[in-house]
Amino acid sequence: LIDPVIQPPENYGQHALAWMRDVVLKMVLRRKDEFASHDDMHDRYRARAPYSTWNPQVLRDYCDHALSHDTGSGGPLGVAAASGSTAKRFRLRCRPVVEAAWYLAGVKPDADVSREVSALAARRQRAVVLRAPKLDGGRPFESSPTDPE
Repeated sequence: LIDPVIQPPENYGQHALAWMRDVVLKMVLRRKDEFASHDDMHDRYRARAPYSTWNPQVLRDYCDHALSHDTGSGGPLGVAAASGSTAKRFRLRCRPVVEAAWYLAGVKPDADVSREVSALAARRQRAVVLRAPKLDGGRPFESSPTDPE
């Protein structure tokens, strides 16, 4: 597993959902998702946290592969680009509204996998989990949200 979002059991439920809504609304849904080019995305992100902390090649790879060419056939509301528009646009493959939905779903009570993880541990089932370091006092998205326990 590569940096799965596995929270401590107490981080699931209504209180977590309320907190996540604030984070999602303030950060994810405001995220720019349209760029003139891959280089445009890179120029925008390279000086911004958390991207500024990434290995430069990882950021370059992310910018090169996170976008797809937008044909103008439909924006976030399914509205086509203005007729006669020849500007090439690139959009994030994982649109902010989709990412927001994943974060909100991930803190609902039925997303808690602590029982399953405990069952694997009891069976001594081997699993490799790669995760980013946890930064104390860091802002959301600056470090791994995965419970180190």
